Amino acid sequence: MKFGLFYFLSAPRSLNSDDWEPEKERVRFQEALDQVELADRVGFDYVYALEHHFRQEYSCLSASDLFLAAASQRTKTIRLVTGIMQNPPALNHPVRVAERAATLDLLSNGRFELGTGHGTLPELVDFLGPDLSEEFFPEGGREMWEEGTREAVRMLEDAPYPGYEGKYFSFPLINVVPKPYQKPHPPLWTAAGSVEMNGIAAASGVGALNISLLGLDAARERVEVYWDRLHQGVTPLGKTVNPAVATVAFANLAHTREVAIARSAQAMDWFGYALRRSSQTVHEPGVNINREFQLAWATDDGPNQDDPHSDGIAPAHRITSAPGCLMDSPAGALTYLAKLEETNVDSVVFAVQSGDLEQEYILETLELFGSEIIPQFKASAALHKEWRDGQLKDFPFPVYTTV
Repeated sequence: MKFGLFYFLSAPRSLNSDDWEPEKERVRFQEALDQVELADRVGFDYVYALEHHFRQEYSCLSASDLFLAAASQRTKTIRLVTGIMQNPPALNHPVRVAERAATLDLLSNGRFELGTGHGTLPELVDFLGPDLSEEFFPEGGREMWEEGTREAVRMLEDAPYPGYEGKYFSFPLINVVPKPYQKPHPPLWTAAGSVEMNGIAAASGVGALNISLLGLDAARERVEVYWDRLHQGVTPLGKTVNPAVATVAFANLAHTREVAIARSAQAMDWFGYALRRSSQTVHEPGVNINREFQLAWATDDGPNQDDPHSDGIAPAHRITSAPGCLMDSPAGALTYLAKLEETNVDSVVFAVQSGDLEQEYILETLELFGSEIIPQFKASAALHKEWRDGQLKDFPFPVYTTV
């Protein structure tokens, strides 16, 4: 089992201010780059950067490719993944996806991996127009994702690209440059927010990045669904297949579990509140999500009845107690991760930054992973490879993966 980092870059507003604070966003980017540089040194395998638009406070990472380009110049071995780049043509045209993917691959000397997806309904509505309905989503979004990914990959390899007349976009015969360093193209991923999407990812020949906080049973189910569907037959979106299942988790480590929880519980609970509220406040730029959250989080016995937005957020530690939220000592983390490894998940990708969690705690977490945890799983990598080799025996398509 391999390890990665997952970034959405939250930047909560100050409680006493309704003004926007670009200085806080600048600090977040610089801190994240310092984190990735350290993660590279201590042995992490991947860094995934998502793409969201208009999600104030929750995520200021709307240009994940630029963030990864900066990270590529401060790292040597860690793999850089868009997790995910939204690729409906109205958001990111397939030509631009291909151009940016190839550029990242060249800048990183072949360490880039391309994750694509259709994004969320609120974002699609803003880019595609208010007439977009619930009935269109997610099937229409998936159609756009499939068409855009397939054609972007063709643009990466074909010289020239022969042109395309499709449902969601058309383009003439042309040579899209640059071309990627990895041949025929970097490994492909997509976001998987459901069991069903793991099957769709497998059928499309791409890795599944599970973006939900999964317990052990849920992780095992998604691995089984993915590989069962892969064995039923694949229609690859790319020229090669990336058979892989990753899952996202939260992590903050300290020398004792009690210290880890005391440091990070509020910051990680902040994620649950801001994730939902940020999708509701796209056209309410004056809302202070952090101030709302603090009122809800202070209520330990249930949702704050005076706050209409606090349903399901309070009591405190709601995210803390969720599966896949790892606030513990290295020994406690090892116990949980050893059980997760038994599900045959290929990699676990940790969100280490949320809310206003202090940089020194995040860096300590990365150091503890590097010294106490990652080496333990390097030793068992051969067993997982043996299992994967058995799953891929007689597989009819070329495989290119880094898991």
